[in-house]
Amino acid sequence: MNTNDITVLIQGPINKNSLDNIENYINFGRVLVKYWDDDDNESDLLKHPLISKISIQKEQRNIEPFMGTFRWQVDGIYFALKEIKTKYTIRTRSDESFSDLSPLINKFKKKPKRLVCGSVFWRNSNQHMNQKHRHVGDHIFMGETKTLKKTYQLIKEMQDNDEMPRIWCPAGARTGNPESSLYYNYLKVFKEENPNKAITQTLEVFDIINIEKLGEYKICRAQTKDLWTNQNPMPDDLKTSLSLLEETHQLEGKEI
Repeated sequence: MNTNDITVLIQGPINKNSLDNIENYINFGRVLVKYWDDDDNESDLLKHPLISKISIQKEQRNIEPFMGTFRWQVDGIYFALKEIKTKYTIRTRSDESFSDLSPLINKFKKKPKRLVCGSVFWRNSNQHMNQKHRHVGDHIFMGETKTLKKTYQLIKEMQDNDEMPRIWCPAGARTGNPESSLYYNYLKVFKEENPNKAITQTLEVFDIINIEKLGEYKICRAQTKDLWTNQNPMPDDLKTSLSLLEETHQLEGKEI
């Protein structure tokens, strides 16, 4: 696996956090910036000093009324994945940045069929959602492009057809939960691609990378406008306990 096998997808509204980190991202793969045609900051991207070394993709935004930004996230990722030609994709948010992706890539190389997710907001299902639908981290992840494309096609269909299970959604909201949607649909595609594999542990399909290992980082929570960095780390009660996850995701030999 080399840099020509990987696309680093920067997805979302154009943001200084990711623009300033392009000089790092290009060291780990091809870079694709996916944004909307009504983005007021387009000029910041087009005048970037490394614009000739990256790819950009502008898409018309779905303006249908809905709660939150989940539909835009799903559409942005799905339409970008349809254009990506490399075997593997690292998806990052445009309002975040990670200066060193090598720990993520090295972990992924060990078992490249798994989806390796950042530890941000990866919750135990006993704490959030129900037992069958876990809440994996989606702020940064790496997987096979073909599997991710199938996954996000399923998520998009669920979103477009208003078929998100209500337990994943805020009360009365026509939206969805991106982390649970990613868990459920990636697992579904993984099973289809590996029909003879009996999956008894979540960590056979997913893996976790501690975001604090990814160099200088900026992590956002858009709803509350929180910004966490190496100098201002995420509060302990929001961090994922990796040892707890590894213990509780053992399902006692029962298939998931």
